[in-house]
Amino acid sequence: MQIQDVLFDGESSLQPDEMKARLSDLAQEIVSLIVGSGTEHSYELLNGFVGDLFMSATKQSIKENRRAGRGYRKSQS
Repeated sequence: MQIQDVLFDGESSLQPDEMKARLSDLAQEIVSLIVGSGTEHSYELLNGFVGDLFMSATKQSIKENRRAGRGYRKSQS
């Protein structure tokens, strides 16, 4: 299963509210699968996943800012 199949379901574009609802559904399913797996460390796995998701979003944002020439620069004193 590919993430684009889950989110877009054959549609080329979604309205923001529909994307938000699908992401929420996906999040609930991920939590249910991880916590319901009976793994002793399910909450640690879930926390790790959330951390990885946050880091991926941060890295993507940095890449986009660099491409747009909006990279962080130290101010000259």
